[in-house]
Amino acid sequence: MKLRKTAGLVGAGGVSQSYIARMPALLEQLGPVKGSSLKVSRRIANGLRAGVGVDDYSALAPCDLIWIYAPEDLLDALASQLAASQPLTGKTIVLCDVAA
Repeated sequence: MKLRKTAGLVGAGGVSQSYIARMPALLEQLGPVKGSSLKVSRRIANGLRAGVGVDDYSALAPCDLIWIYAPEDLLDALASQLAASQPLTGKTIVLCDVAA
């Protein structure tokens, strides 16, 4: 049996309208969802009908795979905040740019 990775998501922008919302394999594995606030995080999770909104990057610690979906001008800041919150050794980070 194959081990399933736990996936997390850091989102800004229209995540529920993105290609991520049409990736059933990702949505099945999605756990913590981090947005700019707890309210935004919950809104993203509800829009995707997957995962659970969280208010702190530390909730992403058990995730082996972390998706960052944000406009290009926010990617650097979000990645830096994530890296400052926990060690990223052994994790896979996928940076996704929002097509404008």
